Amino acid sequence: MNNTFMDVVKFLQDFAEFDPEDIDMASRMKEDLGLDSLTLITMVDEAERRFNIVIRDEQLMSIRTIGDVVRSIDEQTRS
Repeated sequence: MNNTFMDVVKFLQDFAEFDPEDIDMASRMKEDLGLDSLTLITMVDEAERRFNIVIRDEQLMSIRTIGDVVRSIDEQTRS
């Protein structure tokens, strides 16, 4: 697993209770982790600060899985 994935899983544990062993790139934010819309917005705000990225509104609408978050972070930090 890549480092960003591990960082995101650790980060998400601030917002939801889950066993990290049960999480993979396809894990869904709402359905699998139980995050509601308000928590997702709070999480995105904190992720932008913690990972020094910007998640645009159109990106936010397409984030459904942990893999989506990882790819968004990787795309911005590679540049």
